[in-house]
Amino acid sequence: MRKQEIRRLAVIGAGPVGIEAALYARLCGLPVMVYEQGEVGEYVQRWGHVRMFTPWSWNVSPWGLQVLQAEYPQRTWPGEGELLTGHEYRQEYLLPLAECSLLRDSLQLGMRVVQVGQSRNGQSWRLLLEDRQGQEHLAEADVILDCSGVYGQPRWLGEGDLPARGERAARPHIPHGVVDILGKDRADYASRSVLVVGGGYSAASNVVALATLAEEERETWTFWVTHLPRGQPLPRLPADPLKERDRLAARANMLATRGDGHVEYYPQTVLDEVSYLGSQAGFHIAGRSQGKSVSWCVDRVIACVGYRPAPLVASGLSVSEGTYYILGAKAQPRTFLLADAWSRIQEVIGRLAAVPATRFAKASTGMKAA
Repeated sequence: MRKQEIRRLAVIGAGPVGIEAALYARLCGLPVMVYEQGEVGEYVQRWGHVRMFTPWSWNVSPWGLQVLQAEYPQRTWPGEGELLTGHEYRQEYLLPLAECSLLRDSLQLGMRVVQVGQSRNGQSWRLLLEDRQGQEHLAEADVILDCSGVYGQPRWLGEGDLPARGERAARPHIPHGVVDILGKDRADYASRSVLVVGGGYSAASNVVALATLAEEERETWTFWVTHLPRGQPLPRLPADPLKERDRLAARANMLATRGDGHVEYYPQTVLDEVSYLGSQAGFHIAGRSQGKSVSWCVDRVIACVGYRPAPLVASGLSVSEGTYYILGAKAQPRTFLLADAWSRIQEVIGRLAAVPATRFAKASTGMKAA
C-alpha cells in the first residue's frame, strides 16, 4: 500500500509502544488515531512503584526524545544511565509525549476496541468501539497497529496454564506481578504468611521485599513455589549489563538456597488447588513438590507466572501483515524490552510511509534527526 493510498491509521493501546508508534507515524506524515480503554501508560501506572532494570536511554526512542527536546527546550531530562520507577517514567516521558502537539488530538482515551472487521471490499478495517459510558461507536482505518500488550491477561497458576481447582473463584483476591510490599501494601503483608508463585524477576522482587519486611515484622513468612528444577531459581548472566537485575538475582538466589529471611523455597512444584476461604481464613493450597503431595494454609497469594497475549480483536479473520501489525510485548511476550520495539516501529511505519528506517538516529549529544 503506497503512502498516498493510506488515509487512516489506527493504533490500539496507548502504552509505551503505542505512543511511540503513533508519534513516529505522525513524524512520517501519516494520519493516526490512538484508541486506549484506560489512560496513557495504564499498566505502567499499575506497576509504577517498581524501579526499572533498564536505564532511561533504553526506554526512550530517538524520535520521542527529539520531539520532547523541541517542545520543552528548558526542561531537564534524566541522565542516560538513570533508573526510573514506572511512575517516574510515565510522568517524565509518556505523558509529555502524549500531550505534545503532534499527538494530543490523536488520542481517544477511555475507548475500548471491542472488535475489528474488514469492510465488504476488504480494502479497509471497521472498528467497534465502546466508551466509558458503555456507548458504542464505529470507526474506520486502512491500517491497524495492535499495541495492546499482554498485561491484561495473566496466566493461570495450575499446570499447563489451566486454572487450579478453586482458582477461578479465588482470582479476584490474588494480585499479579510486583506488589508494593514495602509501600502502600505493607499492612496487607506484615506478619502474614505469603505464597509467591513463579520463578522470574517479578517473583524474586516480591520475595526479596517480603524478606526485608520480615526483618522488622518477624511473623512474616514466605513460601516461594516454582516449577523450576532444584538449584538457584534465577540465572546469573555473565557481565550482565543490567546491574540491578544481577543484584536482585543474587539476593533472591541466596534467600532460596540458604532459607534466610523466613523464606522457604519449593522447586519442581505444581499447584492443583488454590481455594480462597475468606478474608480471615486466607487460602488453602495443595499440589505436588518433587513428586510428593504438599499443602499450605496461607494468608496471601501473589502470582508471578507471566501473561499471555490478549486475543486478537481481529480473531477469526484473515489478517494481512500488510494492513494489521502486532507490535511490542504481544509479539514477543517472554523476551521483550522496550528498546526492542524501536527498530520494528521504524520498519513498519517506514514501509507504510516510504521513508528510510534510519531517519532518526541517536547522536552523542542527544537524540537528533539524522
